[in-house]
Amino acid sequence: MIAIIILVFFGVLLLFAGVLNMHKSAMPIGVLGLAFALIFCFQDIDTLFLGYKNMFLFTEYARAFSALLIFSTILVFLLGSYFLSEDNNYKADKFALMLFSLSGAITMVSSQNLLMLFLGVEILSIPLYILAASQKDDLHSNEAGMKYFLMGAFATGIMLFGMALIYGATGSTEINIIWTKMLNGSFNTNLMILGTFMLMIALLFKVGAAPFHFWSPDVYDGSPTLFTAFMSTVVKTAGFAAFFNLFVFCFQNIGSDWKIVIAVVSAMTMFIANITAIYQSSFKRMMAYSSISHAGYLLMALLCTNAQQGQSALLLYLTAYCVASIAVFAIFILVQKQTQRSDFDAFNGLGKRNPLLAVVMTLGMLSLAGIPLTAGFFGKYYLFTVAFAQYKPLVIIAILNSAISIYYYFRVIINMWFKESDHHAFELTNVPLYTLVLSITSIAIIAIGIFPSLVIELFW
Repeated sequence: MIAIIILVFFGVLLLFAGVLNMHKSAMPIGVLGLAFALIFCFQDIDTLFLGYKNMFLFTEYARAFSALLIFSTILVFLLGSYFLSEDNNYKADKFALMLFSLSGAITMVSSQNLLMLFLGVEILSIPLYILAASQKDDLHSNEAGMKYFLMGAFATGIMLFGMALIYGATGSTEINIIWTKMLNGSFNTNLMILGTFMLMIALLFKVGAAPFHFWSPDVYDGSPTLFTAFMSTVVKTAGFAAFFNLFVFCFQNIGSDWKIVIAVVSAMTMFIANITAIYQSSFKRMMAYSSISHAGYLLMALLCTNAQQGQSALLLYLTAYCVASIAVFAIFILVQKQTQRSDFDAFNGLGKRNPLLAVVMTLGMLSLAGIPLTAGFFGKYYLFTVAFAQYKPLVIIAILNSAISIYYYFRVIINMWFKESDHHAFELTNVPLYTLVLSITSIAIIAIGIFPSLVIELFW
């Protein structure tokens, strides 16, 4: 609860900084607020606010994913110092919107009431609609913001309808009361099943799973790259953490039908995303389909019969995914600004122009592909292991799709190391914060790849 208050306070502070034209101070102010929020995620003082009218519950689960969300946002903020360097008029406002969106993400993770979950989703989404369309002179950005808004509005309506049906079935919106009534069998079965599936559809939209993924490629491609990185990491992490918290901890007693649906959606998402990604010529669209494919893998965590193993697998996978994705988007921002291109050829000869960037990009691609000795490998290995007990065919499908994904991830690596480029060498001397971000993400990819238990032992 205190972390949310801190984020909102610093978000308002950034708005005043924008009014006072203190745009150069916006990034340090935002990072300071995020650092305070991260510290309070680990402080016992949060236990004073374990519940506000039974709306919040900061368990170890909520703290772990809140810490991951804040840490990822800090890295994105550091990237924003360079990406938004030419946008002095609205820099502070954009940083403030990301803080407000992050507060919604933490609200989703820690919510113990369906109404608070809905408010968290809206607080997360509304600033993102603005950020996606923030490049007003770019038609692709305008299109991304409009599509994201319209699709989000439909998903919101479906979510509210589902929550209303669940309230009608159980007489409450509190997750603990709903869980108790389902355990005792004192609920309207038909209303509960229909409401659960409508809520599932809305959450599948938020995490970008098929067949509700159609908005992701256009939104990811049209949005400014910094906000694409934010959406693909922070938003996806919040969506899956809330998804797991609601369905695994609350809806387990409703039956296994929803798990069958999740298994089918998971397999469909993996195949559609990985096969489509092969044919992409735009790097950002490829990363959009890559994000969708990872959503297919992550859905397998909801199928684990052991909730403790499932949440550990989810945390490890999302941590590996976030650090690799942020590293990849950081390098893409640099390459795109230098070459003015967004296709795969923008990476041609990067190994000769700047070996450091090429090495970090290679690490990021290898981790996303799940190659051994990287964080992504152990994220997939642990997730596949805990899901293998009851869903062997789905795990086999996931392994097959991981092999398919190697093609388009290695396409970037081949362009960097084996193709020539006419562009001059790129120096990192003017972007020291990028060096810091690349160092942190590279160390994290390697460290988690060698000692994967560090992430889980940090929180549980």
